[in-house]
Amino acid sequence: METKPSRTPEVVFPLRVDRNGYRPVYKLGNEGGNCSFGCKFCGVGKSPRVTSAQNIALFDSLHAKYLPEIDGPYHPAIFNRGNVTDPKAFSPATLNHILGVFEQDSRVSFASLNSREVTATGEVLDGFAARRFPFPIHFIFGQESFNASASRVLGKNNQGEMERFIQKLKRYNQQHEPLADGKRYVFGLDVNLVFLPELYLEAGEPRAGREAKIAEGLANDLRELLRRTDPLVPVEVNIHPYYEVESLPYEKADLFQLLRMLPTLQPILEEQNRRPGVCRTHLFVGAVLLIASNSGKCSAAQERRIRALETSIDEFNRTGHLPNAANLATSPAVS
Repeated sequence: METKPSRTPEVVFPLRVDRNGYRPVYKLGNEGGNCSFGCKFCGVGKSPRVTSAQNIALFDSLHAKYLPEIDGPYHPAIFNRGNVTDPKAFSPATLNHILGVFEQDSRVSFASLNSREVTATGEVLDGFAARRFPFPIHFIFGQESFNASASRVLGKNNQGEMERFIQKLKRYNQQHEPLADGKRYVFGLDVNLVFLPELYLEAGEPRAGREAKIAEGLANDLRELLRRTDPLVPVEVNIHPYYEVESLPYEKADLFQLLRMLPTLQPILEEQNRRPGVCRTHLFVGAVLLIASNSGKCSAAQERRIRALETSIDEFNRTGHLPNAANLATSPAVS
């Protein structure tokens, strides 16, 4: 049987650290081929079909690469160019192998699986609950935006899906009896919001000169996300910048602009976390950045800007603060 790791996409996920510990990202393949949802704004849903053996070998190689860099708690995130909870896209054999590896490591605080609500079926959730893992399972859910323009801009309509997901997970957490290891809940949700300025602008309206309007739109998305949470289902929030895809006419988002907005978002989160009975929610930026100097495409000045950007993202993810964000200027070459 073929066990050679299949090649991953060209994108590299750096090992980031947030307030939950290290966050290694395992980007694996889809064992059914292209993602069945076919969201037109998604740049990763089309892929060659891989086998379970290839996925397991690729996971093992990535895990071996990450482990020497991890010296504390970590919460791994599993992606497969589709939905990890869809057995046609990610076989039970693959998932069982991965979760079994994490089950042997007491440093795992929780494990996150890329999923849509409809593929996280009762059968899937029952199976996870019955195994009584020593860590909670989170589901990575791409809400992207609550703005009324989301369907027009992104071509994705998932109205009500986050609420259905939370209600589904809440039932399991309500029935959960605390374990001796201190595990407090069974399932959580990692909700993705996409930073794409066009979500908050009129059709054809340019980005230039409208940073305040864009910032308020993003803040409203975060407020709406928090409004729809439930105290029984812990939620983490990932803001990821939009990267260009062929199916949409938008330029990639400016990461410097996003960083300038982060200090205005953190107080919204802190207000939520002060409410009695809620599980603390954290905000992190899951951006992917590539240093291009190895291929001669990046000047020394551009590389310094990229490294400054990486440093700022890591600082915010670890602390929730970015005191010098207002001084970050736009740099199209690395945005």
